[in-house]
Amino acid sequence: MAFTVILYQILKDKNSTKRPSGPGNPYTVELKDQCSVVDPVLVFNFGQQDYPSGFNYVCIPIFENRCYWITNWQYFRGLWTATCHVDALASWRADIGNSVQYVTRSAADFNGSVVDRMYPTLAGQTFSTTIYNHPFFTARDFTDGVYIVGIVSDSSTGYGGGVTYYQMTPTQMQQFRHYMLSDISWANISAEEVSEQLSKALLNPYQYVVSCKWFPFVPTPGHNAAEVSFGWWKIDLYTAFMGASGYWDSEPVILRGIAKHPQSSRGGYLNLSPYTRRTLYCYPWGAIPIDTSVFAQSNTLKAQCSVDLVTGDGILYLYAVKDSADVLITTLTAKIGLDVSLTQITLSQFTTGDPLQEALQAGGAALSAVIGGESVSGVANAAVSTLTNTSTKGTNGGLMAFNQDMRIVSQFFDIADEDNEHVGRPLMSRRVISTLPGYIVCSKPHIECHATADEIGEIESAMSSGFYWE
Repeated sequence: MAFTVILYQILKDKNSTKRPSGPGNPYTVELKDQCSVVDPVLVFNFGQQDYPSGFNYVCIPIFENRCYWITNWQYFRGLWTATCHVDALASWRADIGNSVQYVTRSAADFNGSVVDRMYPTLAGQTFSTTIYNHPFFTARDFTDGVYIVGIVSDSSTGYGGGVTYYQMTPTQMQQFRHYMLSDISWANISAEEVSEQLSKALLNPYQYVVSCKWFPFVPTPGHNAAEVSFGWWKIDLYTAFMGASGYWDSEPVILRGIAKHPQSSRGGYLNLSPYTRRTLYCYPWGAIPIDTSVFAQSNTLKAQCSVDLVTGDGILYLYAVKDSADVLITTLTAKIGLDVSLTQITLSQFTTGDPLQEALQAGGAALSAVIGGESVSGVANAAVSTLTNTSTKGTNGGLMAFNQDMRIVSQFFDIADEDNEHVGRPLMSRRVISTLPGYIVCSKPHIECHATADEIGEIESAMSSGFYWE
């Protein structure tokens, strides 16, 4: 049986759908006896001068225009014999291109949210730090901010039951301390009944102060107070009461510009763990690990805090901003209000056996009548026997936490160089094959065409292991 075939020299990958272009080299051939359509054996008569071993590809129009790889050339008795095997991908290219398959990897398109396990991480790491000014607290030392002082009081206008909370500026706090310790005139004790020195020795005005905290911000105050009430006494000090709510909410702070993985053009999954680790340093809350999964579609955080003005506790709320929606990712607590040490010094100018000691003991009875307490003769004796006695309430907190800028530190693990041309990237989507040039891998491909069963098997095997649409 004689017919025409077209010989080619072609450069292409074995698992490619590429068909030869151009007119090629047509020849008349004879079929060898008992050859198949899938594996034909063709006999050529090139004469004595031609050597066809440079041809590696052949198309046979009468065999449904199939394409074949020439697997071997043999010469015998003046004739050249070509052993061939069908190139099923090229032969049924049109049917493959029109099919819709579930594409797992592709060189032409990819889904950056899909984690690509193809490439291992390397030992190298890179770091990036994004620094922000401390967003919540404007005060960095005790000359700024506000003091919240809780005082046992009969005031009916403050909040807090038996304790009234006053909000004082640093200047007002200084005036308050001056009132309490400079003289004893606020006690309205007659100097004829009890001397001023004895009154200072026996009265501790700070016993009525249950708390004093400094906050590194200025909350909205409650209504004004023309005087501060403590115990049975009042002092003229214009200040304000603590707000009725008893807490303060910061303005939300948007943290933008968070660094991405330097190789994230290969997929957003590289901004996720284990390829990226992120830590937010926000004092006094400390070092906060950030769940990197929130950065799959966003690299923006929102932070906001609420502070209890009585206890000093603060709660940090951290949100991921996604499509204008806020997703709460973590909450943490820390002490924001710093305890301020309050000290009252009782100073005696007398020593045991001093002639004036008897005067102190005699004045004790009169002082007892004035302040309505127990007999103070024993207290007077104690005052006289002690040269200097310091009564301290609370401890001073540290300011270092409020002098630290907020920062986000990102740790990136590098991954090996990719070969997108020959390996592709994850796509995980149903696609028309002809829309994806280059390398493709399909999951459970299914081809319907009038090829032989062996050809369909080869096509589906190539599509599932990786082929090139060309």
